[in-house]
Amino acid sequence: MKQIKKLWHYPISGRELYRVVFIIALIQSFLDTTTLPPSIITKFFHLLGVGSVVFGMVFKIYVLDEWRPLQYVLITLILGAFAISFLKTGLGGILLYPLLVLGAKGINFNLVIKDFFRISLVALSIVMALAMLGGITNLVYHPIDRATRYSLGITYPTDLAAHSLLLLLSYYYLRYRRIRVVELIAGLLIGILVYKLTDARLDFVATILAIGLIAASQWMVKNQRLVRLHAFMWITTPFIAGVTWFSAFFYNYHIKLASRLNDLLSNRLYLSKQGFDKYNILMFGQKIKEHGYGGLKGMKLFNGKTNIEYFFLDSSYIRLILIYGLIIFLMVILAMTLVSIKGYMANDYILCVIILVLSVTGMVEQHLIELVYNPFLIALMATIGSKQNEKIQFK
Repeated sequence: MKQIKKLWHYPISGRELYRVVFIIALIQSFLDTTTLPPSIITKFFHLLGVGSVVFGMVFKIYVLDEWRPLQYVLITLILGAFAISFLKTGLGGILLYPLLVLGAKGINFNLVIKDFFRISLVALSIVMALAMLGGITNLVYHPIDRATRYSLGITYPTDLAAHSLLLLLSYYYLRYRRIRVVELIAGLLIGILVYKLTDARLDFVATILAIGLIAASQWMVKNQRLVRLHAFMWITTPFIAGVTWFSAFFYNYHIKLASRLNDLLSNRLYLSKQGFDKYNILMFGQKIKEHGYGGLKGMKLFNGKTNIEYFFLDSSYIRLILIYGLIIFLMVILAMTLVSIKGYMANDYILCVIILVLSVTGMVEQHLIELVYNPFLIALMATIGSKQNEKIQFK
């Protein structure tokens, strides 16, 4: 009884609460990207993940954290906007991620990324091993005009490549001040291996871009005159978002340049244009029925075993503006821009680079506001800075 009383009166720490909630949410988010069949365990983690984020983060934000009255009003308005979008779309992730972002006040961002890297690495290794051993479904795609593509327990080969890219970005974030050339070369070799398995061309390009920019960033840090170039990286997010919208909205296949660009982007411009032709841009989004190649159902569509027509909005920016609405689109773009600016102001230059890379991948991938594929927006409210990178040794 004494132990129970001690436990009952144990002071609740916002940092401990956040870490527990984050880990549960990350595991739940990761499971959703695998071919693990629905079971009591997966359903339990789904309910646990949703419940812990909603109740845990609301409690931390409104009870444990200290904000000014106007800040409470602003936070409530922001969460209210995402809640409306959730009600309009029926997609729960649009409400859970903002709670994790806004609930990160006072949280050491390095520790968040360290947890993300370790859990994602272990989880991905287990899933890949199970897929190779036949424990879970390994979806294999045989396109007519491309190499065979393996998903290794993940719902789609491109998503497997996205997992790999985020693991590399997380590793480089933790090692930024001490990255050696051999680690950059190892990252490139991993990128090549993943490309051979998945044939995810755009993710491979993103991997090369990330490694090149990180190497350039380290060189700029050594040259104090050039380090200021990081200050301009925030421009890439609104610029790329605007270019993506403009290219899709005004896409015309009769224009040779646009047609070639569409081919390079695997028909994404055409599909995005279809989205704009079928649906209006609303303030808080709408339900849009999509049919992609991911998962077991998607495999049937890929193999032509269903009469359903393929339609999927791959670009994060197009998804944000069409599915989640104009208000959410602007909020996410603003959040990414502010994270990049915050990274520069705190001398956390690697964060500027990573936001730039994620802004580029957002043109062609739908994962910009998914925790398991992008934990870096949490830096908006978390504590960051170069001193943390120096103090916390990654082992």
